[in-house]
Amino acid sequence: MGDTEKSIPFFDRDEESRHLKIGGVPHSLIDNGTIAELYVFLIRSIGKEMTRRLFYDSAKNAACNLQKSMLDISDAKTDDVDMLVDRISKFPFYVSSYGYGTGETIKSDARSGKFIFRIEHSFIADELKDRGLEGPTCSFIAGIFAGLAEAWTGEEYSCREIHCASNGFPFCDFELFPGSLTDKFFGEIENIKNVLTKLDDAVESIHETMQTKNVRSKVK
Repeated sequence: MGDTEKSIPFFDRDEESRHLKIGGVPHSLIDNGTIAELYVFLIRSIGKEMTRRLFYDSAKNAACNLQKSMLDISDAKTDDVDMLVDRISKFPFYVSSYGYGTGETIKSDARSGKFIFRIEHSFIADELKDRGLEGPTCSFIAGIFAGLAEAWTGEEYSCREIHCASNGFPFCDFELFPGSLTDKFFGEIENIKNVLTKLDDAVESIHETMQTKNVRSKVK
């Protein structure tokens, strides 16, 4: 290593503030139970879809920025496709290194850019599995995968959870793919909401019709 190069330890502590630092970026330790309580509180306050989006976007942006800074320090970024596939396949190890669960890559497809990651003992799924919540709860981890992919590739990537341990599965599976999650997932949520709105309107219309018929019957 030359005299001008600087080695930054992965885990460190700022001498003045005593803040924990990971890859040179300040971090704070928050127990899993606190994060789970925050998740449940937000669901009750702003709804399930908005909560999932909030956790997803926050984790994605943070992971992308942190990984970019670490790539700048290490000069490890590459355009070689095989090396990128190998690096992306190691993303579950990154998640494990942060203590978010134990992971592995189940499927990788260099041509389509799609990957399937499996996380066992997801820190948030383990905390929420007895809360009776519907749908996947690990959008935070999904956001991390998407942010890491964008940092390494320089392209837009998205990730969605397709199986969640909080819903009774023995593990959490995540699908990483190029493109926008808004179109592929949150757009689907909007479609479902539109269908439910139409169903509510139909039920209300039927109710009004029945009331009108009852009134006419009484008049006769």
